[in-house]
Amino acid sequence: MKYNTLLEYQDAISVLTERNLAIIDEAKTLVRSLNDDENEEFSRNKEEILTLKAEMSEIQRQLESENTIKNLKKISIDNNMENKDFSLIRSLSEAYKSGQRENITLKRDWQVTGASGEGEDVVSVDLLNEVIMPLREEYLFGQLPCRVMSGLKGNPQIPVYSRGNKAAHVAETGTATKATGAFSNITLAPHRISAYTTISKLFLIQATPAAQEAIVRDLSLQIWDTIEETLLSDDAATEVAPAGLLYNKTAEEIWTYKDLVDMEADLREKKYKDVQFVLSPRAEAWAKSTIKGTNNTSMIMDGGKVDGINTIVTSAVEPNQFLLADFSNVLIGFWGDMTFSFYEDFQLAQDGLVGIVINGFWDGKLARPDALVLAEVTDPEA
Repeated sequence: MKYNTLLEYQDAISVLTERNLAIIDEAKTLVRSLNDDENEEFSRNKEEILTLKAEMSEIQRQLESENTIKNLKKISIDNNMENKDFSLIRSLSEAYKSGQRENITLKRDWQVTGASGEGEDVVSVDLLNEVIMPLREEYLFGQLPCRVMSGLKGNPQIPVYSRGNKAAHVAETGTATKATGAFSNITLAPHRISAYTTISKLFLIQATPAAQEAIVRDLSLQIWDTIEETLLSDDAATEVAPAGLLYNKTAEEIWTYKDLVDMEADLREKKYKDVQFVLSPRAEAWAKSTIKGTNNTSMIMDGGKVDGINTIVTSAVEPNQFLLADFSNVLIGFWGDMTFSFYEDFQLAQDGLVGIVINGFWDGKLARPDALVLAEVTDPEA
């Protein structure tokens, strides 16, 4: 299979290599030799790796003959740099203009090493907290009281307390009521998230605030859109992505105002007080056009709120569906610094462009599954 960039070739080779290692590890664990199917797959993967490496070498030769840039550079951004509003694009521009010229390879963990063994020319910064995190306010989960944590290490366990017996009045010398609540844990594990954009060499080298705005907006939009789409899905967890918050949730059918207030009551009876609605545009239309009752002329949604409760409307929610939840139970975690990588393949060089990739690690989970209710506007007569 032909790929368009060296980055894609490297990724494909890494996937095939990891698969072959997994085949060997499985056989070692079971203390046996490879079976016929495994031998065939192992050989096929090995041949494909050799073919991909040969194609990569040809692309690198073409890049050298065209005297194009052969850099792939890791950049993180330092919050101690002067002029923070301008530090991102200045750092990117300076690193690009004065970068190493030796061959550079990209490992699976996205760490960059020079083939010559010389030290890296790295400009370092807290890209996540200084640039990406503030922009979350423009997205759904930045407007909700979710718990966003950065700088995580390992697979942290977040304690979650389940209420038990309440305190009780007792005699002065009486026996206190024993609390029966218990702590459980929610484990967060890193999942890689990546976004890509291109920008003209001249635009980058000029180091203008407009260039910074273009880079940050484009990459942040990709990052937060993907996080939002993942969390609002009902997808099960995979090897590369966390499960959606709606996984294993069945939507409650809502049509009348009574249905709605009953749903609110069920959630509040579980001691969740700071609840908010998140509506799809279709659910918003229903709420704006449905009266609260036969003896009431006001609509379910009035003044931007549903039944007086804070409400956000987003097309990220499935049509006709909406959520009611205590969103402080949504945990979103980030690991380490997000990093930039430059690269130029043959086509980008011809077009006068530079490729920029951002990589980071994140996870998102619902601390208490019953803190979120999924509902769907369903006409029983339809």
